[in-house]
Amino acid sequence: AHGRYLVMAGSPIGGEEDKIFICATDIAGTWLNDGAPNDAVNISLGSRVSTGSQTIKGLGRFRGQLMVMFEEVVLPGTLGVFDEGDHEPTFSDAIENVGAIGHRIIQTVGENMYFGDSNGVLSIRRALITGTVTEDSQSDLVDPAYRASINNIKSTIALEDRVWSLWDSANHNYMVFIPDAAGADETTEFRCMVYKRNKKLKIEAWQDWRN
Repeated sequence: AHGRYLVMAGSPIGGEEDKIFICATDIAGTWLNDGAPNDAVNISLGSRVSTGSQTIKGLGRFRGQLMVMFEEVVLPGTLGVFDEGDHEPTFSDAIENVGAIGHRIIQTVGENMYFGDSNGVLSIRRALITGTVTEDSQSDLVDPAYRASINNIKSTIALEDRVWSLWDSANHNYMVFIPDAAGADETTEFRCMVYKRNKKLKIEAWQDWRN
């Protein structure tokens, strides 16, 4: 859910892995080609992806913008833009060389968003002067351990389905759970890498929870 819209990403139909489906304004169950009133729209975004897979990995939100996550590209988009009654969301920018390994690792936290790709954990930030949206690495202290755990999983499907995260609001923890094997039968541990951030107390720290 984003603003006045429900957005779905991807499709089981071949060739539509890069498509987002946006419901009619304020009508979550109305999609393209349903009855009026209907300003729903579908958009294919693969042509805007210059590197990596064109399959959408997940969706997030950052300060009013929809963030469409690919393997190596993040596309910030603005919904609610109309031209003579037609809904025409804008995707005028791209953050390249970062992305997400799957939807379950993405967490929108207040006015921030955390996500992880194959190299580390990142957040989104807005440049103070220009207002440009860009990425900000959060995991420099634990990148080698994070990469080692991610690289243990050779299956793309396992990365998408079995690496997951949650936001512990009581303790200000962004928690990433990484299995030590691709299959459930072979898994003996979910390694939990915990990023604690509390701006008021000026805390930014990582913990590694094992066993």
